[in-house]
Amino acid sequence: MPRRRVPTILQMEGTECGAAALAMVMAHHGLHVPMEKLRVDCGISRDGSNARNLMQAARAYGFEARAFRMDPGELATLRVPLILFWEFNHFVVLEGRRGDIWYLHDPASGPRPVTTAAFDGSFTGIALQIVPGPGFKPGGTPPSLLRGILGRLAPLKPAILYVVLASLLLAVPGMILPSLSRIFVDDVLGPHPDWLAPLLLALGGTTLVMALLTALQRAAIRMLTIGFLTVKACSLFEHLLRLPMSFFMQRNAGEIQHRIGLNDSLAEMICGQVGQAFTSLFMLVFYGALLLAYDVPLALLGIAIAAVNLLALSAVARRRRVLHQSLAQEQNKLMGMAISGIQLMETIKASGAEADFFARWAGQHAKNSNAEQRVSTSTVFFSALPALLAALNNAAILVFGAWRVMDGDMTIGMLVAFQALMGAFLAPVAQFTQLGAQRQQAKVALDKLNDVEQQPRDPAYERDQTPADPPARRECRGELELRDIRFGYSPVAPPLLDGFSLHIRPGRRIAVVGRSGSGKSTVARIAAGLYRPWSGEVLLDGIPLADWPRKRLEGAVAMVDQDIVLFRDSLRDNLSMWNPLLDEADILQACHDAEIHADIANRPGGYGAPMNEGGANFSGGQRQRIEIARALANHPALLILDEATSSLDAETERRIDAHLRHRGCSCLLVAHRLSTIRDCDEILVLDNGRIVQRGRHDDLIQDPAGAYARLITAE
Repeated sequence: MPRRRVPTILQMEGTECGAAALAMVMAHHGLHVPMEKLRVDCGISRDGSNARNLMQAARAYGFEARAFRMDPGELATLRVPLILFWEFNHFVVLEGRRGDIWYLHDPASGPRPVTTAAFDGSFTGIALQIVPGPGFKPGGTPPSLLRGILGRLAPLKPAILYVVLASLLLAVPGMILPSLSRIFVDDVLGPHPDWLAPLLLALGGTTLVMALLTALQRAAIRMLTIGFLTVKACSLFEHLLRLPMSFFMQRNAGEIQHRIGLNDSLAEMICGQVGQAFTSLFMLVFYGALLLAYDVPLALLGIAIAAVNLLALSAVARRRRVLHQSLAQEQNKLMGMAISGIQLMETIKASGAEADFFARWAGQHAKNSNAEQRVSTSTVFFSALPALLAALNNAAILVFGAWRVMDGDMTIGMLVAFQALMGAFLAPVAQFTQLGAQRQQAKVALDKLNDVEQQPRDPAYERDQTPADPPARRECRGELELRDIRFGYSPVAPPLLDGFSLHIRPGRRIAVVGRSGSGKSTVARIAAGLYRPWSGEVLLDGIPLADWPRKRLEGAVAMVDQDIVLFRDSLRDNLSMWNPLLDEADILQACHDAEIHADIANRPGGYGAPMNEGGANFSGGQRQRIEIARALANHPALLILDEATSSLDAETERRIDAHLRHRGCSCLLVAHRLSTIRDCDEILVLDNGRIVQRGRHDDLIQDPAGAYARLITAE
């Protein structure tokens, strides 16, 4: 089976292996599609994708896609590259086979050969053949590191010009010093010893100027780095806060945290190594021209040796990029696992799973260490190139230069000056050699940051929110209507909700109940504006939710869900979410209504008391009540409660319910404990995303065969 290589495109998350494998095969055939678009086309959701979705996406781009079930020996009858279903939870690309070795391209780690025994143990028998069809048209451009860097540096043009100018001025003393060396050897040591004092003065002055220019250059690069870091860090985090919830559903907290940190390291790489490399390119040309002016044969010899080393660098650069991408992914997994373990520490200890969790963490740490070892091995090779380059050039120039001196084609002083110039010429070449190592890290960091920055923002943040908008001119009444909602987590899979509708009039209470997985929490998130439906309308006071100014909507609608989020700060800041416009009286009233005021008042420090990460210094019931108080502090017209009182006793829950009724806000309740929703104005019973019953408790309970009665009986 012949081997056909594919370009390396690694997945950003574990759920994206199918889309990344398809992207590699498509790029092999000449079609380059951004990963953020392929994620949508392949229907990547929180559960990943499947072979059917991959084939549908491929056909949409003009490919012919077929699925085969066969043994490994039969794969030779198909045209590579193939997409294989691997270990029942992953997709890889098969490039070909030679003897006992199968060449895979893994979206998680890059190219890797495996033996037939290992292949047989992991291949599930499912292969996808994707080849260009009659309607296929190649297109697109592969991602470019240079374009990405230039795009990021565009806002900092004045600082860049300053760095370039300081670097170019360094060429002047760099040109003068070799000439002074030639004069010293040919003249001061010869017929003009009286030139020594002026020569030393010129040498000292040139060295001083070079030191000053070097200091200016480094200061300019540092200023550029700080400016780049400030601009991009603010831009990245501001963009991150405005991404839709679907982005965060597919990525773990450790991965997102790592990408924020990548912005700092990328700034150092671009403005440090890469910034100097661009200015060194001019120096390379300048010193190359001077070398040719001194002696053409010697110059061509030195340039040829430098070119051979650069070609060797380019030959292994592709492999280094894959190694760095693989290392970054293993580091992300290790960080995510550590964060998850810390967050779940109570559960781990309660279940006695410390040893099991440590075994999983140690296994991931071993994978991370192996990836670091592979990168370190390649780095050792790269680090040896500058020394090898200098040694070869020095030896060649001394031998060939001595022969030129003996033939009378150049003086000893010219040879000394030529060697000094060659050293100045090799400095930028060595810098480019080191840049080869930095380039791979920069490419990995840039890919991951682009994955965040190229994600489209939530449309709610994009519209013009002027004071003239109708919703901004009056108070919200809390009337919510969902009309014929159609929604799912994968655009190529059947929808979870189809034709769903509900209407909450001002001050009314509607409950949504059903079995686990029936879509209750999804309804709550759509009502809160966290998810955008595929079709249908979400209306607040008769106006589409998307037409409400974001700031106005935040005060009108509040949601408390099952996941309690409390952070390390004071209790007051946890309640106000740093809103300076929130009155102390509003916070106190919210805590009274959430039945948490007495607990807070009895703690040392009261509302200024510290809150540990995740509310670890509060009980589960207290944490839920703090979440409810946070939601009530803004006086919402519509309150959405998704299992928000599951940790409370019945009496506390009853008192909170009475306070909510007194406030008069509309309520959408999602509950498993049906005793909390018996007196709602309407109860909707969901089953597989569809409303199977609706009405009041007294009416629904009359049908003993109905879904609601079954839920009551099961409780």
